[in-house]
Amino acid sequence: MHETVVGQRRIAIPGFGLRREAREDAIAILYETEIAGRDIREALSHRAIPLSDYASGLIEGINRDLVDIDHVLSRHLVGWSVERLAVVDRIIARMGVWELMNCPDVPTGVVLSEVVKLATKYCGQESPRFLNGVLDAIATSVRGDGVDRDTYRSDDSASVSDSRSSEFSPQSQTAYRTGPEPEKE
Repeated sequence: MHETVVGQRRIAIPGFGLRREAREDAIAILYETEIAGRDIREALSHRAIPLSDYASGLIEGINRDLVDIDHVLSRHLVGWSVERLAVVDRIIARMGVWELMNCPDVPTGVVLSEVVKLATKYCGQESPRFLNGVLDAIATSVRGDGVDRDTYRSDDSASVSDSRSSEFSPQSQTAYRTGPEPEKE
């Protein structure tokens, strides 16, 4: 968190600082827009304290790439649709997918860890394990070796970074793995 000195006291300024705080700020704005049906720009304009660049990037990126993000999520939600996810679960899942697709400087393990921590703080009891399993499968698909990244976009407008962290193994969530069924010949 960013701090400033006022008189002789150090005061933390919310809205600035660490990426986790930026993610939490992004969740709040995205939640507001989803629940109240507000436009992203309208929600941002009513904020008294400016967002960090990372929070703004998350919000604008998720808003811009929503169709692609939901396409990726829907391919990995077996028996569920994106719309059936609880609102905060859906927001956190979208954030994780966007970071996996667009933030090669954020290691895969960090994205998954942050998703779990945020889900533990803001979602139901089963959400952290569920979201970890879904995002782990997506990470393997999006950042894994030998995968055609453009197949995980709903159009060919952009490609995804080839970075991959080995902090989480693909086998770590086998019991919770979701994903498209293998094609039968």
